[in-house]
Amino acid sequence: MNAIAAATQHVVSRLYASAAVTAHVPAERKRIVQGALPNPEEAEYPLIFVLTYGDPVDTRYNNARRALTEVTVSVRVVMPADDLGPLVPIAVAVDEALDGTRGETATGTVVSCVRISETEMVDRVAGQTVRYLGGRYELLVS
Repeated sequence: MNAIAAATQHVVSRLYASAAVTAHVPAERKRIVQGALPNPEEAEYPLIFVLTYGDPVDTRYNNARRALTEVTVSVRVVMPADDLGPLVPIAVAVDEALDGTRGETATGTVVSCVRISETEMVDRVAGQTVRYLGGRYELLVS
């Protein structure tokens, strides 16, 4: 099992499988990105940024093998905007696609995926106001 890979695969596959998400962020345009944002001058918006947050934590019982690994993944909608209005429907679609889900991946079983907090950030990039809206999700992987 690779918990980080399983968590990331779960999140990305759920996003691509959601008609509500891909209505805003077309799958064929590869705008669900992992690990690093594209160059702002070349990026197509809106996009969804997926990043593992911090270090995963293992759970063991009585010196036994690892039972679960807790992985926190940040999932944010990113786009130039003067306010959060244009990001809200996409962030809602993302949350509906992820919160409360579980499933099998090629590298592990996601037992649970729940949002633990919302996140919002504003940045200035190449003279534009770029906003980020989404959440941190805790995934339990076995």
